[in-house]
Amino acid sequence: MLKNKKISQYKEQINKLIVDGEIKNEILNIIDLFVNNGKIKFDDNNLYGKIIHQNETRSIVIRYNNSNFIFNYIDSNEIFKKNINITQEYIKGGNHKINRQEKIDYRCVNNRNRVSIEEIEKIYNIKNHLVYDSTLKKEQDYNTHEDHMDYNNGDCCENSFYLEKKWYIPNGSAIKYTLSKDFVNEQSNLYENHSICKKPYYDDEQFIWVYEFVNLDENLFKSFMIGEINIDEVLKQIENNKIFQKNLNNK
Repeated sequence: MLKNKKISQYKEQINKLIVDGEIKNEILNIIDLFVNNGKIKFDDNNLYGKIIHQNETRSIVIRYNNSNFIFNYIDSNEIFKKNINITQEYIKGGNHKINRQEKIDYRCVNNRNRVSIEEIEKIYNIKNHLVYDSTLKKEQDYNTHEDHMDYNNGDCCENSFYLEKKWYIPNGSAIKYTLSKDFVNEQSNLYENHSICKKPYYDDEQFIWVYEFVNLDENLFKSFMIGEINIDEVLKQIENNKIFQKNLNNK
């Protein structure tokens, strides 16, 4: 009973501490996994856990204080090793920055290697409203030999990256920047795009805000990001351009 109370209190502290709902639920679900299937140990604000099942080993480490939080989860077997690292810290202005990195190493035969990495960064303001998030995805598929390394080339192989950044503006608008490249496909060029969602709408069935983005002129994007114009001027120029294009098409 004492241990169950300690687990409940610890989870309640995590619930209060972590600002991002999706990441918070992931952490709590993984804690439950260890509570139900393995062994856990507490040391003040630190939690340690382990699950050993046949050829699979899982471990968890959580450390936190009033300003910083560190979470590390490892799932390893003969085929792959997955590592999830989550950190949250206070930054200037009472904001919180939370980072999540997931790295999966696939252990394949014939010197073949595959690594998948996803890095997520989010910033919440003092009111716990999301103001920025970014996602970076990298896929590496390659062979290692004694004297060299070569990238695989085929339908099932990827050597690419994808970067997406979004800024959420107080008026409700959001601006997005994307950058991607496929290094194996010789026909693939560096892809860059700027877009804007003028106003999101709330989906009553999924209980989420939906952002629909449309292309944004690169010069407008740059002018806004360096502070030459504000969001109202961006929206005004977009509307003026729509009117101009409409008049041009009617001629």
